[in-house]
Amino acid sequence: MSESPPNRRSAARGRYHHGDLRATLLAAAGAWIAAHGAATFSLRELSRSLGVSHMAAYRHFPDRDSLLAEVAADGFRRLSAAIAARSRPMKDPASRLRAAGQAYVDFGRKETHLLSLMFDAPVGPWTGDAAGPQLATDTGPEGSPSAAAVRLKQAALEAYASLEAIVNDGVSQGRFDAQSPSTLTLGAWAVVHGLAMLGDSGRIAGGISNAQVDGVLDYWLAGIRKSPSCRSKK
Repeated sequence: MSESPPNRRSAARGRYHHGDLRATLLAAAGAWIAAHGAATFSLRELSRSLGVSHMAAYRHFPDRDSLLAEVAADGFRRLSAAIAARSRPMKDPASRLRAAGQAYVDFGRKETHLLSLMFDAPVGPWTGDAAGPQLATDTGPEGSPSAAAVRLKQAALEAYASLEAIVNDGVSQGRFDAQSPSTLTLGAWAVVHGLAMLGDSGRIAGGISNAQVDGVLDYWLAGIRKSPSCRSKK
């Protein structure tokens, strides 16, 4: 007598082994959020769509929020890479900062839902201080921080640091007028994040064009540049 064909769940168990299921869940969650946003995301539904039990998924992610935090952390890493790729070829700090801003806005246009999740991931509130944005991580029953929240915080701070490095370089060269580089960095982040979020909010007729983005960045950069005469007095 011939064997019965394996059911979908059995086949899935054979397909996903070792770290494969974790990577597959992350990729599938990222695709879901890119298409639909995080509001309707369900770890149980995602598991069902992949043909695996939700208990198998929970072995890699203890809950929905931890998976969302990992997707958000990956978003910050991708944002850092986009900023570096666009700004690194530039020599002048102002040109680098402008390119970094363009990269941020472009990322927001392409990854609208992901950018929202990166700042709204339900693992703790964002706070801001002179050292830049920080994430107040939740603690588990044993009092240890959530591993996903820690990775999200680290990825976010690295993205912020990529912008901060450009600002600090401009200040050290006497190109930017700033008594407080950390405040200038926060202002730069606020400008580009605002442009990225407004561009896809649907509240501005026709959205925000590339020319408008460039105009805002140039206007803001003109306000922080030091004139050559001021630099020569240093």
